[in-house]
Amino acid sequence: MINQDSISLYEFTKRLMTEAACREHLFEQHAPDGFICPNCDNDTYFYILTRKTYQCKKCRRRTPKSG
Repeated sequence: MINQDSISLYEFTKRLMTEAACREHLFEQHAPDGFICPNCDNDTYFYILTRKTYQCKKCRRRTPKSG
């Protein structure tokens, strides 16, 4: 996780140069304890790149958010 207050803007953008790096950073910011399905409380998921969403492996609910 990147603490924006402790690094320069240059360093921040350097670390988040790819879409995947940005997605991972935002996921960590939104769900520091990991993915929790809002429907069934399952913690296993996969990312659907074409839809830019997460899907629970247990109930298959898609959610743009994580937990």
